[in-house]
Amino acid sequence: MLAAVLTILIVATTAAAAAPICELKISDGERQAIKASIRDYERQLKECVENKCGTEVNVIDRMTDPRYELEKHVSVECLRGCYLKSIKPVVYTWEKVLEYAGQKERIRELKEIIKRTEEMFESRKKAEAIG
Repeated sequence: MLAAVLTILIVATTAAAAAPICELKISDGERQAIKASIRDYERQLKECVENKCGTEVNVIDRMTDPRYELEKHVSVECLRGCYLKSIKPVVYTWEKVLEYAGQKERIRELKEIIKRTEEMFESRKKAEAIG
């Protein structure tokens, strides 16, 4: 269950960040920088989980399998730390780009996704403690 939720959140965060690229009036170089920041986020998240959470290689890739029980392989707290650590630079980059492009609503959407993600982690942490 956690694996499916995290996969959705990771994809949603990336999609929320990537969606306005085509709408923005920015240079090709800026577009490439944005795409690179998203790829870097995905790479950092994967490396953090694999190196710091004491799990097998390719755990992020395996999360798309609904039968994969992520909680048995990785602590929720470690995943939370990796997610928040890797997403902050992307959010910072996107806030600046979206602010420059006058897309304040997109900034709110991105922050809402991050907030929901943090709430999901907190909920899982409480469930883990109870159960």
